[in-house]
Amino acid sequence: MSGGSTLCDAATEQTTTVGDGPGTDNVAITVQPGATITTGTDSAISVDTDATIHLLNDANVINDSDAPGGTGRWDAGQNTIEFNNDSTLLILPGARVLSQGPGNSNEAINVIGAGNSIINYGLIQGTVSSAIWFQPAVGNNSIDNYGTISILTAGGTAIGSSGTTLSIINHDGGAIIGNVNMGSGNDSLTLESGSVLNGNINGGGGINQLILSGSTGSTDTLDLLSGNISNFQSLTKNGAGEWLLTGQLATTIANVTVNDGTLALAGNNDYVGNTNINGGTLAAQADNAFSPNSAYIIAAVGAMDLNGFSQTIPSVSNAGVINLNGTAGTELIVTGNYAGNNGRLNFNAKLSDDASDSERLIVQGDTSGDTTVTVNNAGGSGAQTIDGIELISVTGASDGEFIQSGRIVAGAYDYTLERGTGANDANWYLNSSTVAEPPGAEPEPIPDPPSRPGRYGGAS
Repeated sequence: MSGGSTLCDAATEQTTTVGDGPGTDNVAITVQPGATITTGTDSAISVDTDATIHLLNDANVINDSDAPGGTGRWDAGQNTIEFNNDSTLLILPGARVLSQGPGNSNEAINVIGAGNSIINYGLIQGTVSSAIWFQPAVGNNSIDNYGTISILTAGGTAIGSSGTTLSIINHDGGAIIGNVNMGSGNDSLTLESGSVLNGNINGGGGINQLILSGSTGSTDTLDLLSGNISNFQSLTKNGAGEWLLTGQLATTIANVTVNDGTLALAGNNDYVGNTNINGGTLAAQADNAFSPNSAYIIAAVGAMDLNGFSQTIPSVSNAGVINLNGTAGTELIVTGNYAGNNGRLNFNAKLSDDASDSERLIVQGDTSGDTTVTVNNAGGSGAQTIDGIELISVTGASDGEFIQSGRIVAGAYDYTLERGTGANDANWYLNSSTVAEPPGAEPEPIPDPPSRPGRYGGAS
């Protein structure tokens, strides 16, 4: 069978397979609203390449075999829907694809080849076997999920692949209930704001991407406490909104990139690789949430926000802004080098004398470049300093310049950011002086009274 179209309507439940598996090429199959295809020991829909399959609203395609399995038409099991290369499956809201049999090779959807696309707004569900399984194939396959993809067996695999490259986007409102096990290719998993993922995620082999996408005002949490996301080499935050990651990122992560919105870290991370803050904010939600093994690069429109949690990092290149942004006493410790690329540092300090509580930047390596510094007074009443309040400490070559931005005032005292002297000339201090009173204004001279002619003046 090659070419042609098949329309399944709601008048009569269909109990025979649509398509003959291999050789059923270039066909269009539409299951009308409310229509049902139910088979027992055979697939409901089995086609080959270039197929278009549409399940309209409230359509049902079900394999309810009680048999423990079988080879099926593709020697891939008794699957509810199966197809080969370059095919598209669209499942509209209310439509269902169910595999209800007890066998471990009875997937709800089995994809034989590559170049295929599954767009789901309905329900794809397996009982023992996976909801979706991709057979070994060289090439790309994709899933766009707006509905639910699930497996009823606890700990089972909702989506599995033994193929090469798989791209999954779990859109707002989409839910994946069960484990996801990807194959040997360079795979990607995108989680949009408002999506649900309940299970372990294994990127498999290859170089794999985890992408978190949000929308303005959204806040989502990805729970890593069980170590349930593994074998991803990069993490990217796109879009506005915030994603909070609890637990620890896998050590396989080679790069973390923030392009927009906020990526908040609450675990004790130790991944190796660069952290690129190209835009948006990388925020700490716990002490030492930033990996001590990652080099941090902050672009001009990027921000690193400590939120009052002390962090230790190996190096940072700052063209954007670093907010220590908490109570006085927060420290950013850079065990290597700090490079200022016309970026900014924002500190809080309870301004008083030399012993004032202050946030600090501690650089154990070298400093270079220019950085603007702002200091917010956190409730200090001001006092005279002698040696100054140490704000920035540098152990190595102190070639960087830290330039005060705006006045720093507490009570009757003005504070100035200055490089130290003598043995402390690598460090930077806040030194106070009293605010000079403007000189008193000179009083206006009292003018002489105007001269008047004598009372009897005139000619004599």
